[in-house]
Amino acid sequence: MSYSKAPLALVFPLLDFGAGGRTDRFKLPKGKGATLIDYGVQSIQETFAGGTPATIAVGLTGNTDAYGEELSLGAAATTTVGGYTIRSLYGQYDETNLDLFLVDPYIPADTAILLTSVAAGGGSEAGQAYPYLVLKIDD
Repeated sequence: MSYSKAPLALVFPLLDFGAGGRTDRFKLPKGKGATLIDYGVQSIQETFAGGTPATIAVGLTGNTDAYGEELSLGAAATTTVGGYTIRSLYGQYDETNLDLFLVDPYIPADTAILLTSVAAGGGSEAGQAYPYLVLKIDD
């Protein structure tokens, strides 16, 4: 099977980060690896708040940030255009800043990727958005 050279964007269902976290899972196609290009939240429905900010990371069972470090969503607001993502925050002007978040952007073939969203804590928890990640599937 041939895969497009275009990146694959995976957008998961709306999550209320003020009410709890969630782990979304995606299994790479058989025999295919991928490169993590971006992750974060899109279409923010409620501004994020909490004593401890909500976070999102990309990894595996037992190592939830194996590919992408925890991104704090503490400043994500409904007025944030284009979502709150590592590329929109850190890759806009200097691609080397992405190294702060992309621990190991290459994901081996047949891997089950976890997008782990952790709820805000510490009082006045809020924040609703669609968690997402972008992958480039190997040819």
